[in-house]
Amino acid sequence: MQTLFSGDKVFLYCILFLGAVLRLLWPTYTAFGFDEAQVSRLALLFAQDGIFPALGMQSSTGIPNFPAVTWLYAIPFRLSTNPVYANLFTGLINVAAIAGVWRLATVWGRKPALVSALLFASAPWLVFYSRNIWSQNWLVPLSVLWAVAAVLGIGRQRFWWLVLHVMLAGFVLQVHYAGIALVLGSAWLVLRFKLWQRWPEVLIGSALAILCMLPTFRHIFVDNPETLTQLNSVLDQPSQLSPLAWQQTFDLGRASGWDTLWLGTDWQWPALQQSLLTLGSLGLALGIGSSLALAVWKFAQSFSAPPTEDTVLISLLPIWTVASGLFFMRSSTPVFIHYQLASVPALFLACGLGVRFLPSRVQTAALLLTVGIAATQALSVGQTLHTYGTQHSQNGMGTPLYYPQAAADALPGDVVVHANSNNLAWDGDAASFSVLLWDQPHRVVDGNTTLLIPATNGQLLFITEQLPALGAHSQLFPTVTQAAYPRRVGDSAFQAVTAPDSTALDFTTITPTPLANGATLIGWRLEQTAAGQRLYTVWQIAEAQPTTAFQQFNHVYTPGATTPDHGVDGPTSSTAWRTGDTLITWADFPTGFSVDRFEVGMYTLDTLTRSPRQDGLGDVIVLTE
Repeated sequence: MQTLFSGDKVFLYCILFLGAVLRLLWPTYTAFGFDEAQVSRLALLFAQDGIFPALGMQSSTGIPNFPAVTWLYAIPFRLSTNPVYANLFTGLINVAAIAGVWRLATVWGRKPALVSALLFASAPWLVFYSRNIWSQNWLVPLSVLWAVAAVLGIGRQRFWWLVLHVMLAGFVLQVHYAGIALVLGSAWLVLRFKLWQRWPEVLIGSALAILCMLPTFRHIFVDNPETLTQLNSVLDQPSQLSPLAWQQTFDLGRASGWDTLWLGTDWQWPALQQSLLTLGSLGLALGIGSSLALAVWKFAQSFSAPPTEDTVLISLLPIWTVASGLFFMRSSTPVFIHYQLASVPALFLACGLGVRFLPSRVQTAALLLTVGIAATQALSVGQTLHTYGTQHSQNGMGTPLYYPQAAADALPGDVVVHANSNNLAWDGDAASFSVLLWDQPHRVVDGNTTLLIPATNGQLLFITEQLPALGAHSQLFPTVTQAAYPRRVGDSAFQAVTAPDSTALDFTTITPTPLANGATLIGWRLEQTAAGQRLYTVWQIAEAQPTTAFQQFNHVYTPGATTPDHGVDGPTSSTAWRTGDTLITWADFPTGFSVDRFEVGMYTLDTLTRSPRQDGLGDVIVLTE
């Protein structure tokens, strides 16, 4: 018990508490958009439905990621479908990385460990990349674990720690491609400490990393060779040499620009707070720069030293620092700041090394300065989180999870989400609500062309107040009360209604005309609009189409015309149809011509084959007044 609460451990616990507050406080004040939803969907399919992913989501380079991060997030999603727990899981893993940095820096003494851990725990960029469901949010904790494994595996001759180190060198790049930087560090350690002499550990670790790659390799080379074509097209693009990666690495360490990523370029701190943040950034820049110079000097001195924890860490530190910059200094695709995350822990460890060689009193002064920088950064990050969670910021991060989750939790029954698209693979709102409504019946439709009303016990959710489907609903069902689910100040609210009684809809009825795809046209309505005229068509759904995407064509003819004068085609969100649904679609036409008739129908999107009428009278339904 005395060892558990020794002086050094109490300081560590305080730093861990600070890091935990910054990473776990307000877990719904985190972005939940396209990337988060895609990873969540893959993890849920694996954890809840047993569908093993051989590929991850599409990367920013245009090629799919390995599925490793999906496997990791299957752990929290196996326990709960609520993405908040996945956010907390990410935060806890990153809090554990603080302890890893402290453990590494204790090689150099108590004060170096405290400085390194405190700077790491309060670093705004590391807080930003530790709070939500992103693959890059694993780069920092896994790189710290990789370094700890190297120090223990080589410095203490621990068999399984070296296995873990080698395995992580090949695994972290499967979590995010930027993890490839760690391969350079491991390759250097193999040369520096003649690790081929410990071939069993190297062989086992390499085999484990390759084993994790096999499902993806099979998918690419056996099942889906077109993915290899995508990869080759990216690799064939011309590359450019740029110092941007080095600048980004340094910006991550000196805490430059993090606030604009959260709150947008228009955000301004109060003058005093801005001055303190600027001074802190300058102090970090000077500390990191001078400490790295010392690290290089010690690195050169350690070439012939035997493997101890100290010599292994000093031998690794400079290579670890430059690894990401070396890999991304030449690139054929845009280089983003999070590509450099794997090298950031080395910057703060270098500060600890620098403190090691200061006189005792100067060490204390450096520790106090570190406390001041950490306090300023922590308070600023806390203020940023609260502002981000409550106020819209121009060019800042998107809507926090709190608001769509509150809307989803408030809606019972069968929820039909009207978004800007029903394509879960490309539309962030569609993908997000498919995750948030995972445990209850729901559909997602394209609200630009479709209003889908379930037969019984349904709710309609509209992503924005400007969505055409909401305008159509208000026009067609003017007496139905809408409920608003607010977002941040300055953001458009979500709108929801209980599914209206479609029999109360005022429209021109026709003899029900069923198509072979299960949609029956029962009526239509023509409205004059400010821009022209709008044709509404009303369909009853008799058969679901879970896999076939149907488009609707809407053609208008003038008197005597044999070809349409205007045509409007649009999606019908047919994969969301259920038996008994009422489908309302619309098409807008200009004014300035006489209308003789409208001709409507549906066709498959993939083959452009029209769905015939069940009465055998062709594939067109004629509408005339």
